Amino acid sequence: MLKVDAVRKAMDAYHAAIVAAKEKYQNVLQIVLDECMKKGDLEASKQIKGEMQRIAGEKVTSSDADFASVRARAGHATFARSLDAATKVCRSALDNAVKAEVKAGRLEQAEAIKALMDNLALAGQAGKKPAVQPAAQIRIVPESQLPPALKPGDKAVRPTGVSASSSNSPADKPEFSIDGDPSTTWQLGRYAFPGWITFTFDKPVRARHVILVQRRPAQVGATEGTRPPAGGDAVAVGRVILNDGPTLEFRNFEPGQVMIIEFAAEAELSGLRMILQEGTYRPGIRDVYALK
Repeated sequence: MLKVDAVRKAMDAYHAAIVAAKEKYQNVLQIVLDECMKKGDLEASKQIKGEMQRIAGEKVTSSDADFASVRARAGHATFARSLDAATKVCRSALDNAVKAEVKAGRLEQAEAIKALMDNLALAGQAGKKPAVQPAAQIRIVPESQLPPALKPGDKAVRPTGVSASSSNSPADKPEFSIDGDPSTTWQLGRYAFPGWITFTFDKPVRARHVILVQRRPAQVGATEGTRPPAGGDAVAVGRVILNDGPTLEFRNFEPGQVMIIEFAAEAELSGLRMILQEGTYRPGIRDVYALK
């Protein structure tokens, strides 16, 4: 739990700005909804009502709505600008907090604040339509039970223009997750939760499945010289963010397991990020690939 006063103040200000922006946007949408209902426009009324209900959600900090109404579009644009401005101000304050913690020698606190900053960067994509349109779901299975059709083989798409970064680059070697070598593994720092790893493609990749392979149980403790406690190297709670847009939550991703991100139809991916919110010791990713 972060207890840095500057962080608390920055986040309080950020959340207050989000609440204010939502209230103004809701007021505009209510006016448009009243107009649509007077005209008897069912579809437009349903769209506006749905957006109002979605925006009312406490955790909602973005919108990709597209309205026919000029007033609604203007309200949405103002809402998006307000969210972006709040994010930039908060990130600037958090950046100063990171520097202060590093200067004070509190590196773990600095890393935690940095992870918070990166989460805000993703939230700052408000108003931008995500490239992934098909619905997606996550399945986690033992690697030994991965269906043959989802094993890498010749069909795997391994973009030559893929790059990897993480919450503790370059120390934790994110490139090990994309080097194609099964003996190397990206590992989160010891108990460095929350943390993240991001994969960015130079050119969009079309796929029906994305596969992320956790570190092998046999590798546990191999590089540290000591074994973690029972149940170590697991992600207890996490999220996958696709194209800086749609978010999928998952739980209990353990060594020896494979995460399957499955799309309802072929999707276009420009990148994805895995956020490791809670877990034990040092989870890792040793391979990432896509399948059409």
